[in-house]
Amino acid sequence: MFAVGVPSAVATFLFDLDYVIIDKLMVSYEDLALVIAAVSIVLCEIFASQLVWIFLSDAQAAGMAVAFLRVRVLATPLMFLSFFTVYLFQAFGKGKISLFLGVVRWLGFFTERKRK
Repeated sequence: MFAVGVPSAVATFLFDLDYVIIDKLMVSYEDLALVIAAVSIVLCEIFASQLVWIFLSDAQAAGMAVAFLRVRVLATPLMFLSFFTVYLFQAFGKGKISLFLGVVRWLGFFTERKRK
């Protein structure tokens, strides 16, 4: 229990604390944080190849990295919605729905990862 449970709980707590702090800092910027995120996503999609070549010189590795970067950047808004939905239901006191959505997300991620 202490070998796995405590580190996992601490990591989850720190992750949540990080988001609380970021949310508090971003409130003063209103929709500017959203505009910056949208522009960043578009720029990463357009310049994925150039960004990857800054760090990699191997053509095969760079090709895979470009594909990964494009998928990862597009997945960011979906992950935000996923976490937001789970936390929203928790805030409304709908623990069963929140748990269900969290488990489905987790199972979907690991099932997809296992297939590859």
